[in-house]
Amino acid sequence: MPGGVTITYGVVIALVVVIAAMYVLHLTRFGRTVYAVGGSESSARLMGLSTTRVKIGVYVISGFCSALGGLLFSLYMLSGYSLHAVAGVRLIARAPGASRDR
Repeated sequence: MPGGVTITYGVVIALVVVIAAMYVLHLTRFGRTVYAVGGSESSARLMGLSTTRVKIGVYVISGFCSALGGLLFSLYMLSGYSLHAVAGVRLIARAPGASRDR
């Protein structure tokens, strides 16, 4: 890329997730139901929408996005200090006199 800018896999994955979220929220029944429940849960319930199912679905998607973010962050950190921390923990565990019960 011009100017020495590089696009990492994390950025590409984040863009794919954002595009998928935009598609789901704007063009599917589930997305419209999410907007309805977010606007007024009692009104959505009175319209006959399954608010409990939608809330559970939103929590599942949120958990997936959190796990994906944690995975991408941990892969990003593998090149830094985290390897030193793992090596330090292993050295402490192998130190003479260290308990073997762990």
